[in-house]
Amino acid sequence: MEFKLIDFIIYILNLVVFFIVLRSILYKPVKKFLKEREEKIKAQHEGAKSELESAKAEKQQYEELLSNSRTEAGKLLDQSRSDAEKSAGEIIKQAQEQARRILEEARERAAAERAEALAGVRGEAANISLELASKVLAREVSAKDNARIIEEYFSKVG
Repeated sequence: MEFKLIDFIIYILNLVVFFIVLRSILYKPVKKFLKEREEKIKAQHEGAKSELESAKAEKQQYEELLSNSRTEAGKLLDQSRSDAEKSAGEIIKQAQEQARRILEEARERAAAERAEALAGVRGEAANISLELASKVLAREVSAKDNARIIEEYFSKVG
């Protein structure tokens, strides 16, 4: 095979023409495809970025709501505690007042029973004294004398 310069130049020219034809036919569509792909990736990137920012904003909002909820729960707990302490104080005060009334009533009943028992003892003592005095004196004692003797006896006793 022999080397001919003309053949070599024809091959180079064919190659250059082929390159120009292919470039004009394929370069623009491929360039367009790559540009569209790049724009699509940029759009997806921007979309992801905006979604990330939106998610961060929502997270911040939820954290604020959670913080507010915790604060509100603490306030409600404090209020409930305060109300319970007030109720307990009122119940204790009512119980003390009721205990004081019961004690006072018991004292009044005891004093009344004591007075009743003392009156009964006085009457009994008066009867016994009257009987003893009548037997001792062998005479009849008047009601006036009886009252005087009773008063003297009780002034000595108590």
